[in-house]
Amino acid sequence: MPPSRILTADMPYLPPDLPLCQIFPCMEENPEQAAEDFSTAIGIYSRLTGGGGDGTDALYRAVLSLRQGDLQKARDWAREARVIGGGWMQPYARLLSEEIEKGEMN
Repeated sequence: MPPSRILTADMPYLPPDLPLCQIFPCMEENPEQAAEDFSTAIGIYSRLTGGGGDGTDALYRAVLSLRQGDLQKARDWAREARVIGGGWMQPYARLLSEEIEKGEMN
């Protein structure tokens, strides 16, 4: 299937000025299932747009790991998001890395 001409990979995907905890509200009940569902949705979106949103599911998992207090897992997921997402992901991954280093989520 060719990528959409309406939804494109270069469209802004995440709001630039919000803390990641507000972009990704982490579910208290069954957060792993929410992460799996989100990953599935991002996969569909990526196929529709020819790569739009790539790495966002890893970013979500990094936020989730940070909220659960697992800083090493949060670092690993943030690194993966940075690699998969490429250039558009850099500001978000940098912001998340700063939050991880503080060891807190607002």
